[in-house]
Amino acid sequence: MRESNRNGINRDQKAGKVEIRYSTLITVLFIIALIAATLFSGVSCKAGSKGMTIILATTTSTYDSGLLEELLPVFKEEFDYNVKPRAVGTGEAIVMGQRGEADIILVHSRESEDE
Repeated sequence: MRESNRNGINRDQKAGKVEIRYSTLITVLFIIALIAATLFSGVSCKAGSKGMTIILATTTSTYDSGLLEELLPVFKEEFDYNVKPRAVGTGEAIVMGQRGEADIILVHSRESEDE
């Protein structure tokens, strides 16, 4: 029989919440690394184009998270590139990339990305 605390939540339920938080943290860190690697590699290939604007098609959940508000000013200051995020659904972000309407896409649907 599992032990419960005063709120009726057993230890397994608490452990599940910790695992979810940990995996969310790992996902966010992976996204940050992916954005940085994508932006840095794209920027390094275009020497002499300072002040250029890059279109980033991203999901609404990433946009709403506040992550871009933290990263983009630092990127602008460091590399003098403007990044204009466009918050859309995953499918629309992928289509924008395919049509050349976005320089970078940031989505979270592995199957759609692979296609």
